[in-house]
Amino acid sequence: MRALREHRAEKLYIACDADPAVLAPIEALAREENIEVDDRATMAQLGHSAGIAVGAAVIAVLRN
Repeated sequence: MRALREHRAEKLYIACDADPAVLAPIEALAREENIEVDDRATMAQLGHSAGIAVGAAVIAVLRN
């Protein structure tokens, strides 16, 4: 959320199997900031992509 609020996020990956109540405020902020959102991956896939041993609900790609 901080990266979104600080305009540092370029793209968000949101897990398709994450709790919608958790994702709703993040998705709303992404829409407000016109951030591209990809929701095709699972939590396990996002966690693996981030190099962590647990699932992840959201991953942000930060601007340079």
